[in-house]
Amino acid sequence: MKKLIASVAGVGLTAAGALLAVPAHAAGAAPIPGTEDNTYVVQSQTVTDAGGQDFTITVRWDETYKTAAGNYRVTVPYIKINAVGVDEDKDAAGDGGVDGRWRVYDGYADGHTVKIQDFTFDGWNDPVTVNPKNPLNRPNVSKIVVSGVGVDDDGFAGAPTVTFLQPIIGDEDPGADGPGVEPSS
Repeated sequence: MKKLIASVAGVGLTAAGALLAVPAHAAGAAPIPGTEDNTYVVQSQTVTDAGGQDFTITVRWDETYKTAAGNYRVTVPYIKINAVGVDEDKDAAGDGGVDGRWRVYDGYADGHTVKIQDFTFDGWNDPVTVNPKNPLNRPNVSKIVVSGVGVDDDGFAGAPTVTFLQPIIGDEDPGADGPGVEPSS
């Protein structure tokens, strides 16, 4: 039954079109926020670089899990960046690839964030799909920030910055920020 509800929620997200990067329950994506029935949420937004090329940025937030240090994290299996209406794979004349940057932030109960990953990519094949670090399970505070997305070497600036706030996922209470300290890399 849970998989059926998750599938129906996923179809609803697809049918609704591009979502603004807001918490899922605020966007209507989580019919039962804060319960195990909301096992994943997909957020998507289309941006335009200074040269006029559109890109769709998609982030999938999956189930939460408890680490050995006692912290609850939310799984982010992918960030996907895809040029709309064109193939930017550097496999033909004029194809420049895709540039951009993503940052992942752990959110804390008092509202502050700490950057746990900062990655810049240059000239990657389209679509760009990556598996980033998983932030702490702190809905509306943990976030992924994507900036500078654009066509490589076209002489134009990248698209404006987009922030994806973590939606409510599952029924794990994030509680305190965890009894343990995880090593940072």
